[in-house]
Amino acid sequence: MKKEVINILRSRLCSLVVMCMLGLCMLFAISSCSDDDDDETEPTSSISGSNSSNSGSDSSGEGTDSGGDGSSIGSNNSSVSGYEKGHAFVNLGLSAKWAACNIGASSPEGYGNYYAWGETSTKSTYPLAISDTYGDSNITDFSGNDIYDAATANWGGSWRMPTNEEMQELIDDCTWTWTTRNGINGYLVTGTNGNSIFLPAAGYRYESSLFSTGSGSRYWTSTPRSKGTYEHAYSLEFDSGDYNVGVNMRFYGLTVRPVI
Repeated sequence: MKKEVINILRSRLCSLVVMCMLGLCMLFAISSCSDDDDDETEPTSSISGSNSSNSGSDSSGEGTDSGGDGSSIGSNNSSVSGYEKGHAFVNLGLSAKWAACNIGASSPEGYGNYYAWGETSTKSTYPLAISDTYGDSNITDFSGNDIYDAATANWGGSWRMPTNEEMQELIDDCTWTWTTRNGINGYLVTGTNGNSIFLPAAGYRYESSLFSTGSGSRYWTSTPRSKGTYEHAYSLEFDSGDYNVGVNMRFYGLTVRPVI
């Protein structure tokens, strides 16, 4: 009888031990799942922080882009050597450095303004009757004199109109290639150092008309023709087949490419 009671107690004790062990296993399993869930929430927080950081980078990028200040000439013309009073110049290896643009133009291809020789303001018409310098024998080469020099008067600093000799040097010591740039005809003028400027075929003005745009151009120098009746001044003249220094009537409206 006693043995039967003891066997029953042992059986129940073993069952109780097994139940306790199963309970502990279940608790451990539940605990492990909770830890896994907590670990999964951490990447969510990390991703949110990463998005915030990217947003900040985008904003910074926009600020950098908006900081551009019109160096389009520099970006579009790798030959730009520097700036004087906000205007780009190119070192062609000559005695003077040449502007990248005409007066009044915002790009090398722009025609810019037209001036009568020895005058510093534009006009709506260019007839003989309103010329300030036609026939005046007292005017000598005025390069750098802001009374007559359109470059000095309008751009300031060291800018001035080229002399006859400097224009001839540009012809003699550079390579001239007729080309089309951004839809504009003109000459690519390349110095011995490989740098270049573009001279657009801007034509010229007489009275209220504009002539020869796209096919030729005339650019003033600061040098008067001292012979005859003082009606002319020296200028660069070109078309697709020829380029040289010639003379033009002082009252014509021509473009100006400054130097320093």
